[in-house]
Amino acid sequence: PQKAASPAADQGKDDKRKAVRAQHEMVRIRSDLLDNMVNFAGEVSIYRSRVEQQLGSLGFNLDEMEQIIRRLREQIRRVDIETEAQIESRILEVEREEDFDPLEFDRFTSMQQVSRSMTESLSDLSSVRDMLNNLARESETLLLQQSRVTTELQESLIHTRMVQLVEQAPRLRRIVRQTCTDMGKEATLRFQGAEVEMDRAVVERLLAPMEHMLRNSVAHGIEKPDDRKRIGKEEGGTIVIAQAREGSEIVVKVSDDGGGINLDKVRAKAVERGLIKQDQKTSDQDLMQMILHSGFSTAESLSQVAGRGVGMDVVNSELRQIGAALSIDAERGK
Repeated sequence: PQKAASPAADQGKDDKRKAVRAQHEMVRIRSDLLDNMVNFAGEVSIYRSRVEQQLGSLGFNLDEMEQIIRRLREQIRRVDIETEAQIESRILEVEREEDFDPLEFDRFTSMQQVSRSMTESLSDLSSVRDMLNNLARESETLLLQQSRVTTELQESLIHTRMVQLVEQAPRLRRIVRQTCTDMGKEATLRFQGAEVEMDRAVVERLLAPMEHMLRNSVAHGIEKPDDRKRIGKEEGGTIVIAQAREGSEIVVKVSDDGGGINLDKVRAKAVERGLIKQDQKTSDQDLMQMILHSGFSTAESLSQVAGRGVGMDVVNSELRQIGAALSIDAERGK
């Protein structure tokens, strides 16, 4: 007999499916549109800076207004004192006179009224100043909040352009497998620091040099399985792509457990090409840098992988174009 499912159970399953689907929903967007949004976020930051400058100018003018109000208040106080003194003096004169007209005090009354009007105007001016100060403070608070939001928006937009090099692992592993098949060798590619992210454009520019370095690693570094077994190594070599963030830079290290760079071959090739003299003393590090010269190759035979002389000089040039620096280090037998 079949059991009828309850509506509540079906609803619960649907909610779970929708939640799982929502977690994995992805949106594809053209890179030029994304670049435009990043540029617009930058423009907003520029406009915010200009508003901050205008607020700074407003604050300066408010300080000037404060000084003007102080001077005006002092001047009105002096006018009041002078008026009171004149009234006191006039009253004394009038008391000594037998006949006087009380209407003579009208002009003093008018001066007092003008003085009071000026005091009221000064009070109104102070109120306007206080209102402007409050508006300036509120505007600064809003600008601060807007700055935080803009920064988060810009970082989020930039983060959408960031990818991990490990996402290209299938392509790079295929290069290693293909080269191993051509050279009759065995090697495994591993990744370290996979969580490090880089700009998509940088990763795309980095792939071609990375592929060439992997081919070099198999062709020139990893030994034949029989040779590795004879010297106590595992038959299959290991190539490691390690990534690490150092301050504002990202360091990508490509290393293998092969035989290292044969510096004797490098020296012989450098002498043959006239890069150094036969009896010239050079350090190991200087010899390694010879590899970066155009057309330099230590391969004994020409193949699809090595011997064409188009190698590390192209890699070095490509890396320089994206603002990167290349350094080579090796230890014989390791």
